[in-house]
Amino acid sequence: MTKEISTFSMFNELDEVNREPQGFHDKNGDVNNGLKSTMEDIFKNSSIYAVAKIGQSRNNFRRIMWLLVLIIGFMGCGLQVYRFFNLYFKYPIIVNLEVERKMELEFPAITICNLNKIKKQSENNIDIKYLDNMQAHNLSEDMLFDRNYSKISANESEELDVQIKKFIGNCSFNGEYCSSKYFERFQSLRYGNCYTFKSVAANGRSPLTTSKTGYSSGLEVVLNMEHDQPTRWTGSRIVIHDPSEYPNPEENGFNISPGFETSFSLRQTLIHRLPAPYKDLCVHYKTAERYNQTSQNDCVRSCLQNLKREMCGCTDRDHHLEIKNLTTCDTSCLKDVQESGYIQRKLCDCPLPCLSISYNEVISQAVWPSENWLLQKFSVCCFRDVWKFRKNHAKLKVFYTTLERSVFMQKAMFEESELFSHLGGELGLWLGLSMVALFEVMESIVCLLKFVLSSFLRVSYNTYFINQSFFLAILCT
Repeated sequence: MTKEISTFSMFNELDEVNREPQGFHDKNGDVNNGLKSTMEDIFKNSSIYAVAKIGQSRNNFRRIMWLLVLIIGFMGCGLQVYRFFNLYFKYPIIVNLEVERKMELEFPAITICNLNKIKKQSENNIDIKYLDNMQAHNLSEDMLFDRNYSKISANESEELDVQIKKFIGNCSFNGEYCSSKYFERFQSLRYGNCYTFKSVAANGRSPLTTSKTGYSSGLEVVLNMEHDQPTRWTGSRIVIHDPSEYPNPEENGFNISPGFETSFSLRQTLIHRLPAPYKDLCVHYKTAERYNQTSQNDCVRSCLQNLKREMCGCTDRDHHLEIKNLTTCDTSCLKDVQESGYIQRKLCDCPLPCLSISYNEVISQAVWPSENWLLQKFSVCCFRDVWKFRKNHAKLKVFYTTLERSVFMQKAMFEESELFSHLGGELGLWLGLSMVALFEVMESIVCLLKFVLSSFLRVSYNTYFINQSFFLAILCT
């Protein structure tokens, strides 16, 4: 009987509300009162100190003072958070320097080129076979020779160029004899046949390493410049590079002269860079889409080769990258490509490598050989023989001065975990907020939005009654 009366009373109350507009206004007034009461509870019981002080203060002056403190806290926190995010998304880095002491180091590759890439007698044959008018093409003698040289086939140039058996004489590594098998040949348009000391062990797979340092270690080579014949230049081009990279004597390297012993003392340096989104945007060459590129220089040469193919329909033999079914470019076309500025306008996508190795070469020279050494070694008879030997020969020594190496390691200035710790620090410093307080703020915002929506939408008493029972009663009380 009691249950029936209670149900009847509830429906009777709802009917009265639907019939009487004044009842609606009374309920709307209840909403406003509930909103005011909720606001007071939020301010007085907030775990945020400045907000609680605003709710608990009994005079307006103190409320205004704490309100200003709260506003200043919000502004300071917002400014610091903005500055941190602005710095964080620039992905700054720090560079750590470590000095490692190794038991052995990988020996670099040594590329040796003769400055006189072709004998004078062969040079004359080239000029006769590919006769050109220098004045008609406005070319210097050197440019004319390079133009004619580029027209001969690779097989012809291999025969005409300097041969390893005549060019490279005595060779030893760490005091042990090294034969011509340790050298690989490649052709350069500027230097002709060049030879690279492969820096690979006898098994042909593992890199050649050394555990010795000092003058008596490393590579020692005697070079024969063949200066007894009329030549254009005298000397050799030396490039010291990472064994995994292709040599680039046109842009890198040092020239040495006959009659001297030239020593290169090395100290290895490694640089580890970070890939995108960090500022260097480095890439790992010889992987993925860059499988055919060994270094940044190799990438640039490949890019230039493609540009010359697009503009001239030919390839440049100065680059080791060969493209089938295309002829070799002549000098005039290559000059037009460079002067047009086309290369500068179409930038090549060749970022820095993520790992690069340098050797910090220190060069020293001494007159070589001495007269006494020649007398004992070859039994020369007079100063003329000494001068002739010095005019044709040079000695090259390459060695490590220490087994220590410097390693520069790039690291991110901020880790992902530091993002949250920094935000928590700023919110705690300026506003006294913690993770729990943030949930409290979210809860308060939900309650306020509920009351505001109930007020402005002028919802019916039924809707208000249901929402008040199931939502606000649980969350906002």
